[in-house]
Amino acid sequence: MITGGKDGTVFVKHVDNIGSAHTPIKAHAVFSGGVTALCLSRTRTVFYSAGGDGSFMAWCYGGKPNPP
Repeated sequence: MITGGKDGTVFVKHVDNIGSAHTPIKAHAVFSGGVTALCLSRTRTVFYSAGGDGSFMAWCYGGKPNPP
């Protein structure tokens, strides 16, 4: 599960251990409106985040190689 907030921080949480502490990812700036959208890829180990300033970022997770 991936969550994002107005402060620009993204958290990647494992659903089997949702209560454990996770390292935050500082993705987007507070002054830009923070995180406005998140999308998880179905075929790749990537998630995408968008900020209020129109910025768009791709993040790799899971340590598995992406399919060709």
